[in-house]
Amino acid sequence: MRYLSLDYGEKNIGVAYSDKLEISTRPLPPINNKDLGHAIKEIARLINTHNIEAIVVGLPLGENNEETQTSIKARFFANRIKDFTQIPLEFWNESYSTKRAIESMISGGVSKKTRERMVDSYAAMIILKEFLENKEIKNEKIN
Repeated sequence: MRYLSLDYGEKNIGVAYSDKLEISTRPLPPINNKDLGHAIKEIARLINTHNIEAIVVGLPLGENNEETQTSIKARFFANRIKDFTQIPLEFWNESYSTKRAIESMISGGVSKKTRERMVDSYAAMIILKEFLENKEIKNEKIN
C-alpha cells in the first residue's frame, strides 16, 4: 500500500510518501500552511500524483502521551483532509521526529539551507518509516 505521511505544523506541513511495497520512503517539498484550503488541495493533488492509498498524520503528543494544543490542531487538520479526500487516515505519535530529522540530515551531510527548507518533510519521512516498521511488526505477531 502506498502511504502519504504528513507532519502538521502551523507554518508548514512536512510531506513524505512510501513505495507500493512499503520499503522505501521519500520526502517531498513541504506545503505552506498559510491557507488551509490551499494546503488540502495540494495534498489531494499529491494523493493523485503518487497514487496514495492511505495517509499517516504525525500526532505531537505530550511526554505522557497526552493531547497537546498542537495535537488537537493536527487532528482537526487531519479530519478536514479525510473529509475532502475520503482516503483512510491513521495517526502516529511523532514525538521528537523533527529532532531526529535534523540529526539525520546533519549526519547525512545535508546543507544547512536544505535542512531549513526540508526539515518538516524529513520529519514526515521519519514518522512514516516508524509507522511502517511497527505495522510490519504487528503483522508478524498476527501471523
